[in-house]
Amino acid sequence: MIDKARRAFGAQIGAAVLNGDGFGKPMGILNPAAGIPIMDTSAATPPGFFTWQDLLQLRWSVPLSLQANAGAYLMNQYTWGLCSTMSDANGRPIMTANPTEGAPYLLGGVPVIIAPQMPNVETGATPVAFGNWNRAYMVVNRKGITMTMGPFSGGFCPIFRFEARIGGAPVCPGAARLLRIR
Repeated sequence: MIDKARRAFGAQIGAAVLNGDGFGKPMGILNPAAGIPIMDTSAATPPGFFTWQDLLQLRWSVPLSLQANAGAYLMNQYTWGLCSTMSDANGRPIMTANPTEGAPYLLGGVPVIIAPQMPNVETGATPVAFGNWNRAYMVVNRKGITMTMGPFSGGFCPIFRFEARIGGAPVCPGAARLLRIR
């Protein structure tokens, strides 16, 4: 039962870390008040899309001193599907799997973290983020998941209460960037 509660809390915490408003939950990465800089897609990119050049610009817009060889992309599985099917002008795939690479998802040698809570690729959305997340964001576990039995439980149907306290906020917004689709 505690494992099921841990997975449920993990999903809620993940949603709050990405989209939280800071009131009773962590300040989310995608929240404009978080202060993470936003980079628009190139003027050469068709509206409503992004290209591999936009992904490279996003990555290299984060200062090298803040990347410290620890950068990672954040995107949902739909956006990763678009990335993994990109090809050059001759139709050759840009993203190829290398059997020597340890991580399951790499984009230009950089890990990709699949976060289902990230938005889809649409005009005005920020579906891709890149940064050194150890420097850019801090999650504070104030109280681990606890389980208590409710005092007014019925005899045959016990009521359980699960509780956790988590905080989070950007600590160095300059160590990350968001890609906005124009």
